[in-house]
Amino acid sequence: MILSKPIRIQRKFKRLLKRFLKNKETNLSETGWLESTNCWSYEPVERPNIQEVVIILDQLKTKLTYKKTLLRVNKIDSKDLANPKIEKSDDRRGELVVKKIYKGQEVACKSILNNKEEMKTDSKSQRLLEILIKVSECKYILRFYGISTVENHNVMVFEWAELGNLRQLYLEKQIQWHCKVRIVLGICRGLTFLQENGILHNDLKCKNILMAESLEPKIYNFESVRYSCDENTTNPVADNKLHWIAPEILTASLYTIQSEIFSFGMLFWELIFEKIPYKGWEAEKIRDHVINGGREKFLFETSTPEIYKKGCKKIISETWKKEPQERISSFTKLLDMLEELYNSIRCMFDENSLGLLLEKNLDLDDELELPDEDICLYNE
Repeated sequence: MILSKPIRIQRKFKRLLKRFLKNKETNLSETGWLESTNCWSYEPVERPNIQEVVIILDQLKTKLTYKKTLLRVNKIDSKDLANPKIEKSDDRRGELVVKKIYKGQEVACKSILNNKEEMKTDSKSQRLLEILIKVSECKYILRFYGISTVENHNVMVFEWAELGNLRQLYLEKQIQWHCKVRIVLGICRGLTFLQENGILHNDLKCKNILMAESLEPKIYNFESVRYSCDENTTNPVADNKLHWIAPEILTASLYTIQSEIFSFGMLFWELIFEKIPYKGWEAEKIRDHVINGGREKFLFETSTPEIYKKGCKKIISETWKKEPQERISSFTKLLDMLEELYNSIRCMFDENSLGLLLEKNLDLDDELELPDEDICLYNE
């Protein structure tokens, strides 16, 4: 029998596809791709259009990536997650996070909202897992241990941050000025690691820094992460990010390392003055102010050492330049500047002191954040 050219091409494509899926250790019946596409239906009207084919191929790619990612993720037996012997009031943080003990270490188990089947087709979840595996090598980034089940919920397991997030900490406790430089140094080391791996956090603020009991910062919340090689990075800016965003992003430019450096400067300012930048401003007012070159003010207390004031102001101002190319070019250079500042003030305090004073006496107008489901791990 002589086959027509379209039929020959069809069969050849099918053979190649089967070989591809076999090499990727994927089962045809599992993907259901061949049975559901109707790409080879005899009637043209029954075949999907090109947009539908693109969606189907993207789903196939996502499933293949999921298998590859899942092979690298540590699966923790739920029996290895024990309850703390001494319970504390904050062992549960919101509805999603619970403290457990894993191999003698305190860990945070955060419920995963989507189930395993949904994760197979959710490229965002897979991207997040890939990134968490990669960045956990750095001590200044919240460590990801793996996935497990707790109370019949799928969970991601992270190291436990005893002091909560940095914003919560500066609202509740008095952090000494020299300790703030030490904290920012740790954050910068973590961001240097991310830069060297081509990763942009894309949501820098004190609320996204967790604090260990030793006051060591841990960068977390990689929901908005970008790769520096990404081309399509011009998404709308959410209002909860607006206070830390660079001016070029407010005008729909690409998010770059210079944009990240600007946001780091805003985070540094937030920690120094212990408040959200442009607090109380309407979104449109912030946009106009930042785009037109306006920035926050430096209003130090009179008792603050001059060398500290000048050093902090100089570094932050260098991150706030309107034109991205005029800012500090990398976190490596920023790290050098912060280390120079820290070395210049280290003779003025006891390096062995923790740097955390007693709880603040809050006025009724003070903005105290109570723990909720996003305080320990990821925002929705």
